[in-house]
Amino acid sequence: MSLPLLQSDGSMPSQETDNLSQNVLSAGNSFPNSGMLSMIPNLKGSNANDFFQCLEKVGKLAGWNKEYLLTISEVKIEGPAKKYYDSSIKQNSELTYDAFKNFIVSHFADDQSFAIDFAKFSSAQQYEHESVRDFSVRLQSLVNKSFCDDTEEYEVLSKFRTKILLSKFMSGLKPSLKAPLVVQNPTQFKDAVEVAIRVEKSLNLQNPNVNALASNPQDTEVEKLKQQQNDCLSKMSLMMEQMAILSDQISKLQNKSANTNSRPYVNPPVRRQVTCFYCNIKGHIEPDCRKKLRDQRRERQFANANRGKVFKKVKIPANSQQYINIKLDNVDNNMSVGQPLLIEKLDDRHADSFLIARTISKLEENNKCLALICNLSNSPVNLNKNMSLVQISPIQSSLVENVNNVSTSKVGKQIDWATQIDLSHLKDEQKLKVMDLLSKYNSVFAQDIAELGVCDLIEHEIHLTDQIPTRQKPYRVPYNLKPEMKKQINLLLEAGIIQPSKSPFCAPVLLVKKADNSYRLVADLRKLNSKTIPDNFPLPNLTEMIDGLSGAKYFSTLDLTSGFHQMVMHPDHTKYTAIATEFGLYEYKRLPFGLKNASASFQRLMNLVLAGLNEFQISCYIDDLVIASQDFETHIKRLQMVFDRLIQANLKVKPSKCSFLRNEISYLGHTIKEGQVFPDKKNLDSIKKALPPKNRKQVRSFLGLTGFYRKFIPNYSKVALPLTELTKDTTKFDWSEREQLAFEELKNYLISEPCLALPDFSKPFSVFTDASKYALGAVLVQEDETKFHHPISFASRKLSDAETRYSVVEREAMAIVFALNHFKNYLFGKHFTVYSDQQCLSKILKLKDPNSRIARWMLTLQQFDYTVIHKPGRLNQMADYLSRAKYPKEENVSVEQPDINTLELNSSTFVCNSMPVSEIIQKQNSDSYCNNIKNKLKSNFIFSPKSPKFFIKDDLLLCHTNTKNRHSHVAKLVVPQTLVPQILNLAHDNDACAHPGLTRTLKRIKQNYFWHKLYSQVQRYIGSCHSCIQRRRFHKNFKAPIQKIPTADYPFQKVAFDAIGPLVTSKHGNKWSIVMSDYFTRYAEAYALSNIQSSNVARVLIDFI
Repeated sequence: MSLPLLQSDGSMPSQETDNLSQNVLSAGNSFPNSGMLSMIPNLKGSNANDFFQCLEKVGKLAGWNKEYLLTISEVKIEGPAKKYYDSSIKQNSELTYDAFKNFIVSHFADDQSFAIDFAKFSSAQQYEHESVRDFSVRLQSLVNKSFCDDTEEYEVLSKFRTKILLSKFMSGLKPSLKAPLVVQNPTQFKDAVEVAIRVEKSLNLQNPNVNALASNPQDTEVEKLKQQQNDCLSKMSLMMEQMAILSDQISKLQNKSANTNSRPYVNPPVRRQVTCFYCNIKGHIEPDCRKKLRDQRRERQFANANRGKVFKKVKIPANSQQYINIKLDNVDNNMSVGQPLLIEKLDDRHADSFLIARTISKLEENNKCLALICNLSNSPVNLNKNMSLVQISPIQSSLVENVNNVSTSKVGKQIDWATQIDLSHLKDEQKLKVMDLLSKYNSVFAQDIAELGVCDLIEHEIHLTDQIPTRQKPYRVPYNLKPEMKKQINLLLEAGIIQPSKSPFCAPVLLVKKADNSYRLVADLRKLNSKTIPDNFPLPNLTEMIDGLSGAKYFSTLDLTSGFHQMVMHPDHTKYTAIATEFGLYEYKRLPFGLKNASASFQRLMNLVLAGLNEFQISCYIDDLVIASQDFETHIKRLQMVFDRLIQANLKVKPSKCSFLRNEISYLGHTIKEGQVFPDKKNLDSIKKALPPKNRKQVRSFLGLTGFYRKFIPNYSKVALPLTELTKDTTKFDWSEREQLAFEELKNYLISEPCLALPDFSKPFSVFTDASKYALGAVLVQEDETKFHHPISFASRKLSDAETRYSVVEREAMAIVFALNHFKNYLFGKHFTVYSDQQCLSKILKLKDPNSRIARWMLTLQQFDYTVIHKPGRLNQMADYLSRAKYPKEENVSVEQPDINTLELNSSTFVCNSMPVSEIIQKQNSDSYCNNIKNKLKSNFIFSPKSPKFFIKDDLLLCHTNTKNRHSHVAKLVVPQTLVPQILNLAHDNDACAHPGLTRTLKRIKQNYFWHKLYSQVQRYIGSCHSCIQRRRFHKNFKAPIQKIPTADYPFQKVAFDAIGPLVTSKHGNKWSIVMSDYFTRYAEAYALSNIQSSNVARVLIDFI
């Protein structure tokens, strides 16, 4: 539809008026007069926002509908807007008012207008003469311009307006008003204004001239104009009086002149030219000198502030913003690295060319910080080195959250990237590029749930096995936590995450304390989860994700802000997520935490969002993203790719949980850096502090934690075998020395921070295998330029009972099959080498007529391209290491030096209470066996693995003896032969021992002592013990003689009974039978019992017999 413009007086031509009247009447509206139409300006394009605001206000007053608003808009359009309308919009036959408005506003949107408005708001300060009330009104006007209500983000921005306005008001006040306000700590803008007004009034009473001088030249000029206006009014009234007097005098003079024909002479007034004594400029005096007032204001404002200079010459492109390095002139002694700093403009000298955003930065090394410069002109701006640009003031860390004015962002988010994200590890040029990137993509960040995005690419659905509602009563909440519960619910309601519900389903909720001592509302959905059909969408393989980071030098990690809450629920399935609280029944509109299949659905969403980016070393595990690259520039591009995808999907990340361009990161329980991977140090601290388990559940928990890092532990299955056996329900839980040693050994492996190399798929792999009697072991390695083998991964498994009976060669062959299947993802399709210490193994795998077992293995190995190389055990150190149990290092062993005065507990004394340790050392040195061991230790002699592990502690010879192929945990004293008889006497002949047998005597001695040929000497000693010989000589077993039982004379004179069992348990739980028989009549009865305890048997005899 095309309508001509209005006439110059605001009215329309009669024909157009008639047409418009018809349209209005058909729409049900009465045609207004031309005066109402004249209130609406013409739509030119640049004034689109003002036009539509005015049009909608007038239309609301007149009661116009949207069809009529569209007609008025088409009538009022002109200029560039008219050209755009004719070329792009006019052809749309189904055009509506809302679509027309969106077309015009989006086409003529000015990206720089927001930056200008927000820069004015960020740099606003209270003038010296300005009252608190006037300053608050001015701030409200500026914030309304910055966050206008016609943007798509209005709903989000409106939630931040009060917080931003309060923060700016408190930071923009004069210093005399700011300090009392910080003490009061108001939470609402209205309260802050009232407090500041009261403080201002009290200051005015103390100093009436507090607002006498103006600090801003423009406001000074306004005051002067007002004063001049008042002076002019008074002068005009005086002049009117003088003119009246002069008119009377003139009339008298005219009368006199008419009579005397004489004319009086009046001298012209002389104008006095004044000169300012301060600036030597004519036209004003010193009290009114603008330069003097400006200089005084600067001296007051910057008397105690640090000045910041440009670190090096920088060129800022036109219409852009950029972070630059600023160097402080003077640094106070109380300022340290990491100190929050308030960055403000120094003066207004550069206001015409660029703006300096008021930001919060951190003090870095070499007295540097960051400042944000906004160039809003159409030409680049050059900032020279050592140019004084900003003033810098230190602030307290606790006030950083309150002073939240940092940068000009498109959506007005007040995020201080310099304090949220640590970039101190980067070079200055790299740091500036990263800051520019984050500033460009600041809309992708969100700090709390109020800023969350909403992604509707995939809707989560819940499918149940049946539709029977699950109901649970709400949990009771402690009285002190009820305000927190209400606060959490209100936050979720305001963010649109939950909504009131009438669902028949309901689940209780509880508050869970987070690491930062804040609370999170969590729903207990276990009943709903129990009847939910599982979603089998696969999660990424952790090992493959870490292997995909091979070759990278730079790493970045991103963590979504409450990622589940950014994914929408299917509208028909929100009823299943209803939660019952003290304040009502609600249901989730977004994906809740704790819901079954939530991880699978969110992983499906992230795979869709990041589709095609895996080849760029970009991976995602649920809501944790990792980006890797080999160089800095490539990493910046990949970050841009990820940010673009997240913005398109409307997903937000949390800046405090992100790390950028690190050489070392912690990701999913692993620490990754260039070419290497380690266990996460946080988990290692938990393992280090772990106490010995006290039940099966704790053993399973410990094995679960260490099993997560089993690829770091050589021969893990063999080392953990004693603990694995304890997890069986058929095994009695008995924590002995063997289990303690395995527990300590696993801890020592991980505490030593084992390191694995990331695989390089361009290089060949090698596999080392080995088999022992109880387990199989393998390691995947790669060789570097120095021919050193770097381990990629370890693998092991325990042998079954049947497999332990295989021959040695078969076990070695089985180890190769196990290793190649385990490392198949690395080895398949490439040639590799297998190293084994069995020389005949390569021939056995090529037999023409093998047995069935080896034949199956040969078929399995045919899919691989490999070469088997024999490497003897003495040369194959890695294979030999895998075939033996690893013992704790001496420096890591907790050496318990035996008490020389005790043998078992505290009951027996050893030799004499006064024997010093020095005497024992002397006897060891005189003993040939002990002296020989000491000399071998000093010469670094390598003992046999089966021999005790000797070591010297403070010149005292101690050892760890073998116990079931393991070394004991307690250090034992190596006893010289001169002390052996005395120990044997105490262990066997002592009154407290009562001459025990060989086994018990050996057990008591071995707890703390060891000597050469201990078993044979104990056996000979007990065999020659006189007391033991005498006891064995007279120890005979006598059987009771068979006696004849006389017959009974009448029934039930004599009764015999016996217990039979245990039998098969009946349905009543009985498995014993008490059988009774009468000797005279041979009458018999039987009674069932669950057990044959004396109380039960007696009850049967009393009640039934």
